[in-house]
Amino acid sequence: MRPSRGATRECCALCLQKRELRLSHIIPEFFYKALALYGEKHRFYAYSTVSDEPVSRPQQKGFREYLLCGECEGRLNRWETYARKVIFGGVALDCAMDPKGNSLADGVDYATFKLFSMSMLWRMSVSSREEFARVELGVHAETMRERLFANEPGMHWDYGFTILYPPDADAEEILSRTMVQPERLRFKSHLFYRLSLGMTFWLFPVSGEMAKLEADGWHFSLSENGPLIFYNGGSPPVEYTYRLAAELSKAESARKKRDEWSAQEIRMEVVIPLVVLLGIYWLTWRHEYRNSEPEF
Repeated sequence: MRPSRGATRECCALCLQKRELRLSHIIPEFFYKALALYGEKHRFYAYSTVSDEPVSRPQQKGFREYLLCGECEGRLNRWETYARKVIFGGVALDCAMDPKGNSLADGVDYATFKLFSMSMLWRMSVSSREEFARVELGVHAETMRERLFANEPGMHWDYGFTILYPPDADAEEILSRTMVQPERLRFKSHLFYRLSLGMTFWLFPVSGEMAKLEADGWHFSLSENGPLIFYNGGSPPVEYTYRLAAELSKAESARKKRDEWSAQEIRMEVVIPLVVLLGIYWLTWRHEYRNSEPEF
């Protein structure tokens, strides 16, 4: 269950026991490290495509909150350790590329990696941080909690996932040091969440009819006896990446212009305090950005 923003959680979100809570990462820290998101002193900054939203203060060691007890943190850490080795190297896999440009990794432990992927979506859904407020799973959050606590990965289509990559060197360069807030989108009659982690997009379908996803044309990245597949996403993720870069650049220019006006206003107030008395004020504006949800 997601607490209201600012509320203090008393029980572990996974085992529901009243225990001392750890500062838990919502997105595993190995992604921050592998994507080189950290700067000096293990910090990073969060940007927004909305120009009125300022660049955040330095964030320390990724997005975290008091979420899990030590025992449950250890459980998730075991899945994360394995997933990190699968994704970034450290475990023996038989890798190949198929004619469609999809990257295949044979030899992945289905249960461990599936539980890892489920834990990421579940953590985003129970987090009280505003960065993950779009992830609303409803009754699915409790079902996933029970599965995770019981170490039950379920069938591949049951809270499964899909990983895409953009087949474009420039898009990969843009994304290489980027993590994008999860978005809620639709695939036919199914809801899914998209999370950008570096050069990959993670898609998590959540639906009351998940068993019908494959019949509707959805392709999962991991099945019980198959390889882990990083799908060639084609043009949609490439186009999305360029749109994202343009929106961030536009918002950043507006922020700089706004800051320049603010600085000029401060100087005027100091040099000519009569300006305030005469009721002459500098105009400000609000830039409204309407996000058209990309489809892929």
